[in-house]
Amino acid sequence: MLDHTGIVVTDLAKARRFYDAIAAPLGLAAAGAAAGLLIAKVGIDFFNDGLALQDTPLWLEASLDPAVLAFVVGVTGLATLMAGTIPALRATKADVAAVMNDEARGSSSGRMGRITKSLVIAQLAVSCGLLVAAGLMIRTVINVARFDYGFATNDIFTARLGLFEKDYPTPQAQWQFYDALLRGLEGRPGVRAAAFVSDLPARGGQMQPVTIDGVAYPTEQDHPLARRIVITPRYFDIVDVKPVRGRTFERTDSADAQPVAIVNERFVELHFKDRDPLGARLKLGRDDVPWRTIVGVVPNLYLGGAIGAFDARHEGVYIPLTQNVINFMSLVVRTEQEAMSYTATIQDEVHRLDRALPLYWVRSLSQQYAIDTAFYRLFGTLFVAFGLAALAMATIGLYGVMSFSAGTRTREIGVRMALGAERKTVLMMILGQGVWQIAGGLAIGLILAALLSRGLGLLLFGVRPWDPAVFATVVLALAAAGTLASFIPARRATRIAPVEALRLD
Repeated sequence: MLDHTGIVVTDLAKARRFYDAIAAPLGLAAAGAAAGLLIAKVGIDFFNDGLALQDTPLWLEASLDPAVLAFVVGVTGLATLMAGTIPALRATKADVAAVMNDEARGSSSGRMGRITKSLVIAQLAVSCGLLVAAGLMIRTVINVARFDYGFATNDIFTARLGLFEKDYPTPQAQWQFYDALLRGLEGRPGVRAAAFVSDLPARGGQMQPVTIDGVAYPTEQDHPLARRIVITPRYFDIVDVKPVRGRTFERTDSADAQPVAIVNERFVELHFKDRDPLGARLKLGRDDVPWRTIVGVVPNLYLGGAIGAFDARHEGVYIPLTQNVINFMSLVVRTEQEAMSYTATIQDEVHRLDRALPLYWVRSLSQQYAIDTAFYRLFGTLFVAFGLAALAMATIGLYGVMSFSAGTRTREIGVRMALGAERKTVLMMILGQGVWQIAGGLAIGLILAALLSRGLGLLLFGVRPWDPAVFATVVLALAAAGTLASFIPARRATRIAPVEALRLD
């Protein structure tokens, strides 16, 4: 009877220990999941508010997807069960007396302690990688925000319009509309200048083959390529760019006048190293096109794209719209005040000439560049959030492990101090344990960070993947946070009186 009762009592005790071991992590996971969902909701709202301020594309919006949410909750629950089941099973198999004796010796954290220490090292390593990525993206966002385009971007209204052949069947009819619109806009109050351009500055341009007079090309493939930009005379005035040499286009460069062209400095570097480009002739295109005389040289203006442009090909040739009329153009207007406040005025002038003609992509030049660089801010925000979350988790994890370790070594600490050990010596002994974990986590984390930063190379702007300042800052920040997380429980443990520590057996 006694044996049977003892077996029942033992089974009940094991079941109770198993329940306690499982219930604790499940409760913590539930609380953490609730807090995580709240943080996610607040973060997503904040993220969308930031996107709205940046005038990003309409399709870009973050939301809590039910399927993703269910997956995350499921994975979290599974991980919690796995994390709680292993110690629970060990608790049910352990002999109570052995456990009590083991705890009395201060070594109950043996196997589990090694696991928790390994997890903290892993957290530190992941935090190091994510924080380096966040630091690189922060540098990129700052570089993008401070980027100097080399031309004016403020108070410039832009919009796209297209003239359909059924309404404007000939190049002459199209030019008459363009000319009338420019004259009408420049007569409006607050409009300083207006022009048309085929492609906005720093946003690319159509590549066309070039033939330079006096240069032999054995095959068609040997002809160089350059970006063709079609403009009206006051375009360079609007973006506040002066010619480096020669002149810009004038109203006298009409359809009946001598065909002319303006090249940029990159074009001169490639094709006119040893001679003066002014007065030289070139052809732009493969069809029956006229020879054009170069009348000016202007700065590059990032014709191949300013930010995030790979194989940019900035060399370009400008030609006047009067001599190469195309039916889809961008309107650029320099205003005296904030550009978008003139939207109604500009639209009214367009409708005065053609009530059926719409303007699209209506935005200031600054807004256009904000849209072009929105993904840098997007990725920058994400990596900063991930990095800070990883740092918090690693710091809390290290603090928890050090606090647990110091607690299990309370009796040992009391014995050492009773035998004459100084508090400073004991403090350094406990702190050293955390320092070794920090060092191990940082060593692995730097390797992870190097691999991650290499993958981020395509997203970076103005910063190297191996930027020493970012790596050093992250290492110092993690080392400081980890050391503080280790110091607090270590210092608390040394403040316990030796007699009280010995009584905690």
